[in-house]
Amino acid sequence: MASRWPAPLRGDGLSPSACEDPDAWAPYAAIPLLALVVLHDLRHGDPERPWHGAMVIS
Repeated sequence: MASRWPAPLRGDGLSPSACEDPDAWAPYAAIPLLALVVLHDLRHGDPERPWHGAMVIS
């Protein structure tokens, strides 16, 4: 069965170990992104309508 990843991402020695499994670094990319969304909502959110910010964050 063929791999779904191209040769540089399969871990055949052509790529760094971090690229062998893209799912391994996904949480590290998601944490700063979520933090930016939360900070934007806290800074620009409307205190009279907090459900708008809750909907954006969730």
